[in-house]
Amino acid sequence: MTQLEKLPLNLTRFLVFLVPASVLAVKSVMQLCLVLLLGLALVKLVKVRAQPLTVEERLLAWSLVLYPASVLLGFVWLGQFPWPEFDAPSRFMLVAPILVFLTRVEAPSFIEYRWGCALGAMAAAAWALWTVNLPNAAHFNRATNGFTNPIPFACIALILAFSALPDQSQKRLGERVALWIAMLTGAGAAVASESRAVLLVLPLACVLYFFSYRQKGIMQRTHVVWVGIAAVVLAGSVAFVLKDRLRVTIQDLSSQSSAAADSSIGTRFQIWSASARVFLDHPWLGLGVATCRWNLKEWPIHKR
Repeated sequence: MTQLEKLPLNLTRFLVFLVPASVLAVKSVMQLCLVLLLGLALVKLVKVRAQPLTVEERLLAWSLVLYPASVLLGFVWLGQFPWPEFDAPSRFMLVAPILVFLTRVEAPSFIEYRWGCALGAMAAAAWALWTVNLPNAAHFNRATNGFTNPIPFACIALILAFSALPDQSQKRLGERVALWIAMLTGAGAAVASESRAVLLVLPLACVLYFFSYRQKGIMQRTHVVWVGIAAVVLAGSVAFVLKDRLRVTIQDLSSQSSAAADSSIGTRFQIWSASARVFLDHPWLGLGVATCRWNLKEWPIHKR
């Protein structure tokens, strides 16, 4: 392989490492990396005629394109084209060639991705320590960074933490210990965000991790012990850090006052109630944006 042929391969491995490492650490670096990966993917996939897509690759691509395609179909059906609302769905479409490209790249890119997740999890923990010790008026003492609010910060930190977990490919003790430390710091950053969703995600993620390793037949007794210790530590930290927010949650659920209805939990219940009513009344086509604008006062969220 010539140096010119190695260049896209090495660049791909570096970008796969840098995306998770920078997602919570440096603003906009992840987006720049994804743009470069998209460019590489489009250039490489031009040769698809010589190597047709497999069934799995076609299903992967169609599953990501289906969502933006359905949104475009809705625009045509309603005769309205609010293009700003197409921003989020379009990202699914742009991710499709990147994922197909990464499934074909001849490099151990998953190793670079795992270490990128480890570095990103530790970067999230560093941001958590900084923001908790220097609270701001917007988020008080909840862990976050300067460009992400606490809830997505917690979700991304958890993804990075569990993606950094070691498996049988890490033969050296030092590597396994480093990845376990990265996992615990990332999960700790998620807990420090005081996002109540962490209460649901953490135990579910631990159970899925346990069963995935058990199915592979590589779950050793020592591994189970370490997973148990980590689960106890995380559960204790969740209970300690989120005790005030759990108390407020219980009060909101049990209170019937107007203040509770306008709280975070109360607003969510109203939105869920309104969504359920809209779906039951119009299960096939929904109401549409135009109808919702003049019919909002009839929804439960606006009834006191």
